[in-house]
Amino acid sequence: MRIKLEYQLIAAFLLVLMVLAVFYKYAYNNNRDFVLSNDEVTHSYTILNEVSRYAEFISDAETNQRGFIITNNPEYLRDYLAFTDSTNLAVLKLKQLTANNAEERRFITELEDITAKRLLLMKQVAGMRVAGFEATRDLVVELPGKRTMDQIRSLIFSFRAYEEKLLNQRVTQNETNERESAFTLTISLTGVLIILATGFFVLYRILKARQVVEHSFRKASLRIQDLYDNAPCGYYSLDENAVIAQINETLLEWTGYSKAEVIGKMGIYKLINNASIEATTAGFQAFLKRGFVNDAEIDFVRKDGTMFPVLVNGTVIASNKEDYLGSRFTVFDNTARKILQQERDSFYNFSSEIMLLTNMKGEVIRSNAIFEKIFGYSKEEQKELTMKKIIHPDDLMLTLRGFKADVEAVVPSLKTENRIKAKDGTWHWISWNSVSFSDQQLTYSYGRDISERMESEEKLKQLNQELESFTYSVSHDLRAPLRFILNYGRILQDQYGEKFDEEASRLIKVMIKNADRMGQLINDLLEFSKMGRKSLLLGTYNMRKVVDDVVRELNEFETGRNIGVKLHDLPDVRSDASMIRQVWVNLISNALKYTRKKEKAEIEIGATSSGNKVIYFVRDNGTGFDMAYIDKLFNVFQRLHSEVEFEGTGVGLALVKRIITRHDGEIWAEAEKDKGATFYFSLVQKGKTGKLIIK
Repeated sequence: MRIKLEYQLIAAFLLVLMVLAVFYKYAYNNNRDFVLSNDEVTHSYTILNEVSRYAEFISDAETNQRGFIITNNPEYLRDYLAFTDSTNLAVLKLKQLTANNAEERRFITELEDITAKRLLLMKQVAGMRVAGFEATRDLVVELPGKRTMDQIRSLIFSFRAYEEKLLNQRVTQNETNERESAFTLTISLTGVLIILATGFFVLYRILKARQVVEHSFRKASLRIQDLYDNAPCGYYSLDENAVIAQINETLLEWTGYSKAEVIGKMGIYKLINNASIEATTAGFQAFLKRGFVNDAEIDFVRKDGTMFPVLVNGTVIASNKEDYLGSRFTVFDNTARKILQQERDSFYNFSSEIMLLTNMKGEVIRSNAIFEKIFGYSKEEQKELTMKKIIHPDDLMLTLRGFKADVEAVVPSLKTENRIKAKDGTWHWISWNSVSFSDQQLTYSYGRDISERMESEEKLKQLNQELESFTYSVSHDLRAPLRFILNYGRILQDQYGEKFDEEASRLIKVMIKNADRMGQLINDLLEFSKMGRKSLLLGTYNMRKVVDDVVRELNEFETGRNIGVKLHDLPDVRSDASMIRQVWVNLISNALKYTRKKEKAEIEIGATSSGNKVIYFVRDNGTGFDMAYIDKLFNVFQRLHSEVEFEGTGVGLALVKRIITRHDGEIWAEAEKDKGATFYFSLVQKGKTGKLIIK
C-alpha cells in the first residue's frame, strides 16, 4: 500500500528534527564543556591575580609598618591600616574563589591563619611604637615578623605553583574543548547542509514526481473524459430531482441537444416518448427500490421530435442512510437490434421451414407459424410443451444423445431425423438441423416435414426387398437349366466334336463360353442379393493381416508379372470380417486386373483418419477411367471397359458399395485415363470391444 505524500513529508521532517536534535545535543554538550573549561581557566587566572594582589597588599602593609616604626609618621600608619584591610579582603575573596576546591581551600585556610598571625604581629609592633622606639626595636630584633613573612611567601609560592599547574591543565582542557567544539560545530553545520541538500533533493524529486503524476493524471483525465464523451454508447447522470447532471457527447449527438441546454436544466422525462412515460415512471420507482435496471427498452425523443429506440442500464447513487442522491445510466442505440429483431421475426413468420427455439431442458421458447400449422399446438399450449413429450419413444434416446454431443462439440451442429407427435395424435417425420450454444443455454433448430419422403423410402425399401427376393429366386431357378445347357454342350463338344463341321464346333464353343459367363453372372447376382439380406457380425480384427492374406492369395494367380505392392499401416475398425474381406478382394483384384498392361504394376494400400472415420484406399497405376462416367461406376452391370479388354460381370463394385453402405460408410473413386485410379472407402469407428449382430 503506497504511503501518501503528506505522510512521507511528515516522516522526513520528523527524521530531520531527530537528526538536528542529536547534532544540537552533541554541540551543546561540547560548547558547554568549552564554556566551563574556559570559566575554569578564567577562574584560575582570577585566583592567581588575587594571590598577587594579596602578596602586594601584605608586602605594602609591612613596608608602611616599617616606615611608621622608623619615622613614627602617621601617614605610614594610615596606609598600613588601609593595606591591612585590603589584605583581609583579599584573603576573604580567595576563600570565596576556592570554595569549590578542597586543595585550594587548604592552602587559603593555612594562608588565612598565617596572615592573621602576621597582621596581629604588625598591629602589636605598631602599638608598641606609640609607646617608644626601643620596645619596638627589641621586638623586631627577635625576628618573629620575618619568620611569619617567610611562611607566607613559602605558602604563596606553593599555592602559585599548584594553581599554575591547575591552570595549565585547564588551559589544555579548554583548548581540547575548543577544538572539539569547533569540530562539532563544523560537523553540525555539514550535517545540516547535507540534510538541507538531501531534503531539497528529495523535495525536488517528490515535486518532480508529483508534476509527472499530475501530468499523467491530467492526460488520463482527458483520455477518460474523451472516452466518456466519445464512447459508442450514451452516458448520463441524474440528480435527486431526476434532472440531468451529466451527459456525454455521444448522447447529445444522438438527441441533437447541447450541454448548455441539458445539464442542470432538463429533466429526463423530456427525452422520453410520451407513450413510454407512464411505464417509465412505474419502472423508475421499481428502479429506486431495486437499485439498478438492466436492458430497459424505451424510446428517446430527439430535439427535432423524431424518436429512436434505446436500451438503458442504470444504478442508484445513495447516501450511507440509503437516501436517494441521484443515478447514473448507460444508453445503447437499439435501432439496429430492433431492425434485426423485425427481420428475425419476419424470417420466423414467413419461413416455409419449421423454426424452433428451445432451452437445454427441451422447453419450447419460440416457434413460427409453420410449427403451429403442422402440429396444431397453439402458442399457449406450446408453453407447456417439451421435446421429450412429443418425440417418438423409439427416437428419443438417439435424439438426446445427439443433442448432448451437439452441446459438447467445439463447433456445435446436429442433423437428425425423428418423429414428432402432433396435437391430433399423428406422427410426422421431421428432418432437423440444430445449433446449440451452451453459453446461452439455447438450441436453434429448423426442420422440414419429410413424412412423405419417409413413406416413399419405406415403399422403395419394400420394393427393393421384393426385387432382391425376385432376383434371388430367378437367379436360383436359372442355375439348373443353365447347368443342363453347359453340361450338354460340353458332351456334344467332347463326344461328337469330330463329327461337326468347323462352324458347328465354333457355335458350340460360343454356347459353352456364354453359358459359363451366364453362370458367373448368376453367381454374382446371388451374392449381391445375399449381401442385402445377410446379417452383420461386427467385431474387431487385424485389418493389416486381412489385407496381407488377400494380396498373397491373389498374387498366386498373377505368375510371371512384375507387381509392386506398398502396404501402409491399416487401423482396425469394428466391422463384419467376411464382408470387409470381400471388399478388399474386389478392390485389390481390380487393381491387379487393370494394371495387367503395365510393365510394372504399382499398387499402394493405406489409410487416413478423419474425425471418427477411417478412410482406406487402394491406388494403382493402371488403365484408369474417365471421371465423366463416375456415376455409373458402382451400379450393377455398369462397366467402363469392354469384356474384350478386361473380363468381368459389372457386379463387383456394386457389391462393394452395398457392403460399405451397410456399414454406414461411403465409397468413392478418383482416376485419370491411362494414369491409374484410387478407390476410397470409409468406415466409422464404433468401439473396439464386444460383438453385435445387426439384422
